[in-house]
Amino acid sequence: MEDRVNNFIKKHIEEGRQAYIVCPLVEESEEVDAKSVLELFEKYQKETFSKYKVAYIHGKLKQKEKDNIMENFKNRRY
Repeated sequence: MEDRVNNFIKKHIEEGRQAYIVCPLVEESEEVDAKSVLELFEKYQKETFSKYKVAYIHGKLKQKEKDNIMENFKNRRY
């Protein structure tokens, strides 16, 4: 299923669209069976979406960092 979703995203990126993925965790948790945003970022940046520009954002970043990331996404730098 994951490969199918990733291929769908890649297809749309190749068509000039952008994508974002919502992750429920900022950091690893033993209570929740899900990957953290940092784990997914590393995997996507190095493997799954390595030929594209990948960034991450989460609520623990400083507001200026979040604003910069969102502005770059808006301007299609990611």
